[in-house]
Amino acid sequence: MEKVLVGVLLAAFAAIVMWWRRPLLWPRTTFWTVYGASLIAMRAMPFVLFFVVFGTMRATGDVPEYYYPQAQSVLHNMLPIRDFPVHYGPLFPYVCALVVSVWNSPTAIVLFSILMELASVFVWIVAAQECFEETTVRKAALLYATSLLPIANVGVSGQNQVWVSLFLGSSTYVLIKGRPALSGIFLGMSVILVKILGGLFAPILAGSCSRWGRWLGGFGVTVLGTYALFVLLGANPLLPLLQEAHMHSPGNISFFLTIFGFSQDNVISKIVSYGIMGLLFAHVAMRLRTVQGSHDGNLLLFHSIAFMYLGFALFSPKSYTYYAMICFFPICLSISSIMSNRAGLFPFALFGILLVVEPNLWQSWFLRHDFQGLFSLNLPKNVSLKGAVGFLVAEAVLLFLYCYYGMRIWRVVLAARPQVSTSVTIRDGDTGLVVLPLGQRGEWIEKTGSA
Repeated sequence: MEKVLVGVLLAAFAAIVMWWRRPLLWPRTTFWTVYGASLIAMRAMPFVLFFVVFGTMRATGDVPEYYYPQAQSVLHNMLPIRDFPVHYGPLFPYVCALVVSVWNSPTAIVLFSILMELASVFVWIVAAQECFEETTVRKAALLYATSLLPIANVGVSGQNQVWVSLFLGSSTYVLIKGRPALSGIFLGMSVILVKILGGLFAPILAGSCSRWGRWLGGFGVTVLGTYALFVLLGANPLLPLLQEAHMHSPGNISFFLTIFGFSQDNVISKIVSYGIMGLLFAHVAMRLRTVQGSHDGNLLLFHSIAFMYLGFALFSPKSYTYYAMICFFPICLSISSIMSNRAGLFPFALFGILLVVEPNLWQSWFLRHDFQGLFSLNLPKNVSLKGAVGFLVAEAVLLFLYCYYGMRIWRVVLAARPQVSTSVTIRDGDTGLVVLPLGQRGEWIEKTGSA
């Protein structure tokens, strides 16, 4: 209930700012200085007060259960995957070990995640400013700062999805600046340093650049080189991926369909789900190929990242809602660019709240079961019909919002058109390069004898 209240208050604040509009018209330096200071304060003050001064909060979830113990194992000279199980990138325990070697506490990892988030927001803003209007970027930044998900996922839980976001944002930025190999290296670092989910966006980034071979080279050398090293050391770096393939989560189509008696372990269901995801990836990659190198192509890259995550969340059998932090800023950017009026803030606020509370509802209302018991009217022990129906409604609304925003962004993807040249550059011996409309090329050659 507290999370819902905080989410509502944040949404109300965003609505006030959007209605007032004056901050959106501030000079660029003033706006981003105030925004940066406010975002830092929103992360620093709760951390210092609740984690450090009063000690009323402790790191929870994956940080004390997985991140910190794996860091301790590395500090005891154990090799990830070979000597202890790892569900993340092969180098992820080493990053955590480096953090806790400075401050030996799970809280240190939470602080590190906050720093990674601040860096990722900065990178995404700089990248977005290369392509979008300033007002759109400012609205997206406000949507992000007033959303419940970053506060809960990073400021409280310290989870590592935002680490992937930093590498994905860096990869996107350098790709826009014409550095495909470096872009591939950055995304590859997200796979080996954090988790394999970063590789989800490899087809999108590779498909958006004409020198895709360089991009794949940078990505491949980074990932395959690291994996080869672990193989030589006696570890199987693909083991975490094989383990993840057998896991499930709520918040997706396959989970919702268990209400009709289907199992998430059903082979046909998995083939259909992954097949649809593959078709979505192929479609978006082909759209990016048609507009690569143009301004529309760069805009489409951001929309494609948001669209592909929504497609993954909808169809992947394992797609926890907090994975959205991987590309939450591009999602905010896409939504801010298609939001026609301030009333659009309210469904987005509901979306952000559901992303945070859905895992808690699954645990408390449905005790981590699927809907098969509801289908047969044979509910699991200690699960009430009221709680089951309440969680079913929450799941239905979440899936509707995935579809709604996904379809809105898909329309933008379909609307993108290849850049058609309306001029030609001709080299003239006297004046150098001359840019002429296409229709005047023949007249120029006939008049000057230059081609």
